[in-house]
Amino acid sequence: MIDQLVQQFSQAYEQKGVRLITDNYVLKSGAYVRLDDEGNIQIVKVYNSKDGHLADKEYAWFAMRDYYSTLIAMNKPIDPTKKIHSNNYLTFFMKKDQLMGKDALEKHQLLDSIEKYYITLEDPIQKYNSKKKSLELYHTLAVPVDSDKVKINKAIILDKLDTILAELEGVDFSNYIKLFFDAPSELYQQEGRRYFIPNLYNKNAYNKTIDGKIYGLTNNNMGLNSKKPYLEHKTRDNTIPFFVESRQILMHKYFFDWLGTRKSGPLYIKGDSDFVEGISDQRAYGQKGYHYIQLEQGMAPTIIDYSFVPFVEKEAPLIVTNVQRVSHGSGEERQLMEDYILEEPFMIEKKLDQLIFQGRLHYVYYQEASDITKINPTMKQFLLASREGFKQYFRLGQKNGLRSALEILPHAICQRLHDKDYPKWKAAEAMNLYIALISQKGGDEDMAGKILQLRKMLSTKLEEPVTQDCDTDDEFYYLSGQIISYMLDRSKSQSTKHSMANMFLETKRPAQLIKEIRFAFMKYNHDISRNYRKFNNAMAMIQAYTCTDNKVDVKMLLTGYTASNLFYEKVGGNADE
Repeated sequence: MIDQLVQQFSQAYEQKGVRLITDNYVLKSGAYVRLDDEGNIQIVKVYNSKDGHLADKEYAWFAMRDYYSTLIAMNKPIDPTKKIHSNNYLTFFMKKDQLMGKDALEKHQLLDSIEKYYITLEDPIQKYNSKKKSLELYHTLAVPVDSDKVKINKAIILDKLDTILAELEGVDFSNYIKLFFDAPSELYQQEGRRYFIPNLYNKNAYNKTIDGKIYGLTNNNMGLNSKKPYLEHKTRDNTIPFFVESRQILMHKYFFDWLGTRKSGPLYIKGDSDFVEGISDQRAYGQKGYHYIQLEQGMAPTIIDYSFVPFVEKEAPLIVTNVQRVSHGSGEERQLMEDYILEEPFMIEKKLDQLIFQGRLHYVYYQEASDITKINPTMKQFLLASREGFKQYFRLGQKNGLRSALEILPHAICQRLHDKDYPKWKAAEAMNLYIALISQKGGDEDMAGKILQLRKMLSTKLEEPVTQDCDTDDEFYYLSGQIISYMLDRSKSQSTKHSMANMFLETKRPAQLIKEIRFAFMKYNHDISRNYRKFNNAMAMIQAYTCTDNKVDVKMLLTGYTASNLFYEKVGGNADE
């Protein structure tokens, strides 16, 4: 998986070079100082990492050189005192508070760090002498150290550092002081490689030499150590799970550094992307031949999920019809909500989050169940039960688990009705979305058309002077939902909540549902006209009907409950009562 991506990245890198990374590289906050060959200040720039990429012509100059000069990790320093954070003789990075202010290092401490830093740079072999495998890697570098230049730059730092710090006294900045000698980027790259090559592997003790080539365990996306024995391949002679040849290890670093310039979340890379174009954080319909990565940014970028998607079935956008006849506004300005189209999968996912899952759906795909907090326990169970089906569809275009995930939505909407701040119109909109999804993506073809036809038929039946019959379970449950909604509207309570509907929506058997409806009728019939024919017809129809299935159809009951109420429609029109 990683090999494929690194190989593709390598081709792009050959064309575009390190700017693939540094064009989006964020410098750490601090004062960035460029020095000439004699240590005189050419330019001082202050950058704040929160500002991100700045349109500053000097930014690219510093970014490229900073990239080659930064330590891989603090446990792999050039300065054994770990006070100096650069890796070559062209740069000198230290924390501001260790050079300036009341907590600054004592003079002898600073001189000790500088001395040790340049001793290592002048003779890197001394650093690796006690580590045979690190030394082998270092010897793969063909360019010898320019020890004269190291000594010159050391002398300049010792001579000019106080003057430079004095110049920075009046400058407002935080975190780092970074000094750069004016030199070509190629020289920075050469000196960066001198540090990177012996230090890139997870642990050089794992390295193997086979046919004259050095192989080792990459440190990217791999934290193999004594605390993670489960990562080892215990059934093999060599238990190391993943080897990379030394000529490729630098490209692994570049690729993961490029990932480090992306944000956490999904990342789609086309199979022919040059890593500038063909990159997206959202899946589009018709997209095919792409790498999918779920990326997590922390101390270092981590790939927590990967798939290559060669082909997905071509799909049409989702058309959401206002089956529930949701309307907004009041009085003469009240208008039916218009049908709308969701063009891409991420738009559907976002709408589901807005209407049902409280913005949590796209966060829980990769969360441990124990980490999902601050949410109703029942909603959490619905999220856990449906997340894999939704993830497979929204992220990869796979429909295998979509139908079962969609079937959870009506139950989740019922649960949301418990919330005091969840209005009925929102539940109705959520049902519109569910009906569109189950019809167009879930295999229950034309459920929307079926409900519209059912509603039209019931409207006609309720107007008949002679009471008609329910012909199907769907008619029974839809009509029951309408009756429940109408009766609850009759409540004189100052605070009417949808939780009042729970006693109906949570019934398990049709007989129990009818019993609850009768009980409610006894409670609210004082506000229902004895001669109200539509209501009388409806009550008679549901009481006379025997369901074919002895299990309540929550989906159709909720559809009827949340839809615009037929009892408010006037004959020959749609106006409210």
